[in-house]
Amino acid sequence: MIKCQIDQKWFEFDSAWESLSVSSLEIFYDKFFIKGKFHSNVPQRIIDEYETVEYLMFFAYNHIELYNEAFNKCMRLLEVVVKLKAKELQINLKFVNGREKNLNLLIKEICSTQNYSSLQVELDWFRKLRNMEMHPGEGSFLGPFLNHTSKLKLFVNIVNFLFIDEQKLNALTNTEFSLKKIIKSFDSSYFTALIDNKKYLIKRIINHKVIYNKYDTSLIFILEPILTDTFEFVSKHVGNPIRVLITNYTVEYNKIIGTNANGSHFELLTDNKKENIIVVNTFENDLRRLEDRNRINYEMHIDHKALLDIIDLTYIHSYD
Repeated sequence: MIKCQIDQKWFEFDSAWESLSVSSLEIFYDKFFIKGKFHSNVPQRIIDEYETVEYLMFFAYNHIELYNEAFNKCMRLLEVVVKLKAKELQINLKFVNGREKNLNLLIKEICSTQNYSSLQVELDWFRKLRNMEMHPGEGSFLGPFLNHTSKLKLFVNIVNFLFIDEQKLNALTNTEFSLKKIIKSFDSSYFTALIDNKKYLIKRIINHKVIYNKYDTSLIFILEPILTDTFEFVSKHVGNPIRVLITNYTVEYNKIIGTNANGSHFELLTDNKKENIIVVNTFENDLRRLEDRNRINYEMHIDHKALLDIIDLTYIHSYD
């Protein structure tokens, strides 16, 4: 009988995590463990296979390369997700000659329906990542260093959206369509916002999304604040957008009001006051005064952070 030899290092913390400010299991779990938060309509096979992703993530605490394997497993699970959804929509997985359709075509057929058209870009992006994972080059370890946590959250968000029931899906689609139309009609070059009892001048709504939160739809807004001392601040810092989740909302001409996630009152109003226009113009002039690299860095960072914030808030608050 061969004696089992257990290496103690298999149970030790991988110090490679220290470069990502992880010094304990609790910090690791809070920052890098992405739980599969799936609603009851998601097929059990997907839930069971994502559980393997969770195991790989958890034991990456002891061996950091396992985090990349967790992401790779998630990418392979994409094909299962797409085929299960295609079957649900009665889309044939094969051509009439018996040849199997590839993932690209199945995604196109699913997203050709109006309710799922918004997923085309995200599903194609994941498909390309999956192809890269199946044909890796040398030194292909990426792990958490390239926002794998956000990608895993996005995967969970997509799965939940694909399998939401038809009544909720229609509510999301109709609300999103109406919201886009109203925001597009806003007659203003800037906004004022009341958030957590503080007033802000807002340059633009960078991004927005309608999600299903518990029993009703909620709104996510990612806003670009108008800074004071912009030239000095952006020369040294990049700045971040403001993220808000709004419930019990009403959307009217040039006005959105509701309740913030912490229970405080929220308002977003168009504004053309002369004194505020002066502040807005100063902000824009300060941005133009910046060196090209600082201005481009600011613009790229705030747009990228807005994308990550949408993913994060959707993951936290959807299908609660």
